[in-house]
Amino acid sequence: MSAQRSRRPQGYGLALLIAFSYALLTFLVASSRLISLDADATRTLQTVSFLPLDFVSSIISLIGAAEVQAPAAILGAFLLYRKGYRREAIGLLLLLTLLPAVVLSKSLIAQNGPGALFAHRYTFPFSLPSAKISESFFSFPSGHVTRAAFLCGYGGFLVWRLLSHSLAKYLWLASLGIVALLVGVTRVYAGEHWLSDVIGGYLLGGLVTILAVWLATQGWLSEGSRSAKD
Repeated sequence: MSAQRSRRPQGYGLALLIAFSYALLTFLVASSRLISLDADATRTLQTVSFLPLDFVSSIISLIGAAEVQAPAAILGAFLLYRKGYRREAIGLLLLLTLLPAVVLSKSLIAQNGPGALFAHRYTFPFSLPSAKISESFFSFPSGHVTRAAFLCGYGGFLVWRLLSHSLAKYLWLASLGIVALLVGVTRVYAGEHWLSDVIGGYLLGGLVTILAVWLATQGWLSEGSRSAKD
């Protein structure tokens, strides 16, 4: 019995908790039980009108798009692999699995976004193709938040694992946490997503982050990844 427990990957219990939470949230969204809460949250955030935040949310809309983040993840994985961090590189590539996962979830749950009910605070005169698709597609979960949760979570793991203990290390960790939070807030503030979409994105991104960390630390890949020296 103890041998079976020892074979369970680290974070097994947390992964089960997140998976259960995501399944429960999905049920609540699909059964339209969160409409009032979502509307209230968006209405509250949009009582704030702050031009710099409009600009920040527009930047996040651009750099958080799939056609920006997918190539960035591939490039990052390539650089990690070249430096000998094979497991870490494979883990980063799990971002690519989130692209079809988000599309599938949106199609199955079929939750309509805020649409014309609330102000859309995108300030640039241009947008990427994925933004145009999103306007006519369903919203649960938020793709931007899902990818941000994964990149910031897995990025935090890489910082913790590969950098020596220093002030810069903790500044990086704090910055990643702030970015992850900011993406979620601005998606609601910009009128692009409901609060439930954002929470779903954090849960789905967090779940895949745990899988990526498991692959990078004790997965099926052969030994060969090295740690950075102080």
